[in-house]
Amino acid sequence: MKRIAILGTLAAGLLAGPALAVTLMTAPVTIGPDIRLRCNISNLTSSVKSGSVCTVNPFSNGTAHVCHPIQISPGGGYASPAMAVDNGSWLCRFTMDGQRSNFVAAGIVDTANNAPIAVLPAQ
Repeated sequence: MKRIAILGTLAAGLLAGPALAVTLMTAPVTIGPDIRLRCNISNLTSSVKSGSVCTVNPFSNGTAHVCHPIQISPGGGYASPAMAVDNGSWLCRFTMDGQRSNFVAAGIVDTANNAPIAVLPAQ
């Protein structure tokens, strides 16, 4: 009887499959004096989603500059502080649990005075 219970538990775990995850990225943008990059994402589902938001220098072996672990409530969003302020090219990378259709994400390029310059959609 014990063997049947163990086998049933193993089979249930295999059938459940791995959790889905999605990674979205913006196009790179060149940061210079008085220009910065913020990374924003919204959760379009009815469940809490977890993941991370990072700024990455894509031309430096993809090393992360700043990463924030986040949880987003249903219908909520995360608006980052300025995440890339160093000169060079940077992009926003969002790695979240769920599917692509669960999220709307973008990088916001603005000045130190919060004057918007561009919005970079994440895909």
